[in-house]
Amino acid sequence: MFILSRLYKISVQLRAFSYKKKLFKSHRLPCIVISIGNLTAGGTGKTPMTIYLARLCQRLGYRTVVVCRGYKGQASKQGGIVSDGQTVRMNYVDAGDEPLMIARLLRDIPVVIGSSRYKAGCLAINRFSPDVIILDDGFQHLRLSRDINILLLDYARPFGNAHLLPRGPLREPFQALKRADTCIFTRCDSKPSAGHDKAMQKINFIHGRRPLFKTVHSPIIRGIIPAGTTSPDRLVTNMKIETENIAVYAFCGLAHNADFRRTLKRLGFQTVGFSGFPDHYAYTDRDIDTIKTAVISSGAELIITSDKDYTRLDSSIKWPTDLVVIGVEIKSKGDERLFDDYIEQRLMALKSEIT
Repeated sequence: MFILSRLYKISVQLRAFSYKKKLFKSHRLPCIVISIGNLTAGGTGKTPMTIYLARLCQRLGYRTVVVCRGYKGQASKQGGIVSDGQTVRMNYVDAGDEPLMIARLLRDIPVVIGSSRYKAGCLAINRFSPDVIILDDGFQHLRLSRDINILLLDYARPFGNAHLLPRGPLREPFQALKRADTCIFTRCDSKPSAGHDKAMQKINFIHGRRPLFKTVHSPIIRGIIPAGTTSPDRLVTNMKIETENIAVYAFCGLAHNADFRRTLKRLGFQTVGFSGFPDHYAYTDRDIDTIKTAVISSGAELIITSDKDYTRLDSSIKWPTDLVVIGVEIKSKGDERLFDDYIEQRLMALKSEIT
């Protein structure tokens, strides 16, 4: 692992150097591009931050489009429109789970996917004429120029074990912080891990006087799928759900499944059974049958899963009891206007430069 990690480090440093010295070309789009990304592999809250920022830009009066890679989606290579802002036009198999989840939650904002974010951005420009494109998970996608580079860092474990892939979770050396216009710490209500203080010293030294913001993940119940329901759009959002001491069976396939279990505890649920799967996991019929059997055996009153997992579930599944879908929203820790004002001021300055 050590040798592979060293080779990986050399390759990513050489790539970043080549873009910095313009040996590799970065393409620019005729609109404002905001990138949201991270240094570690998965789990910092890029998707909820993308959703929050898209809503903020729209609220500020900017025509906004979200551009994603479409990881594991069959349409990723050729690219395409997941949602035109009115109709969701792709399923999970074509779009991938995160773009589909974003499209379902941002019903009035277009979502476009493509492994080439520049080509996907061009498609967004041609079809929707946006003022702002939000690039989901774009920190390492240096082929597309961006005007605001936002880097998310998990407050408890900013650099994981401080090693690069595959020895650790880092996608790039921590010196890549220099490319970020601002850093946002997520999960600031989590207990800091060992080495946290040392990581924070590195961040403060490298990042300099650029703005830093703190946020928390606020759990939210997206809705409920009544037992036995098989209609395509079956998520009911107007039902009151009791959480305190309710026995539940939970399952999920996320970057950090343990965080989801802690969320359930925070909401007051009593977890009597749990099935964990890898991130972006594609559930099989056998998996679902196993979960159903475990639910019945556990005596759970409800089944719980994440909104990301919900996008990967077949609509024909009949659950033995109600299935509750839980997501997270980004909330500022402290003055909630600070980040919004920062984005508003940056957008106004960039708009005046473009015009």
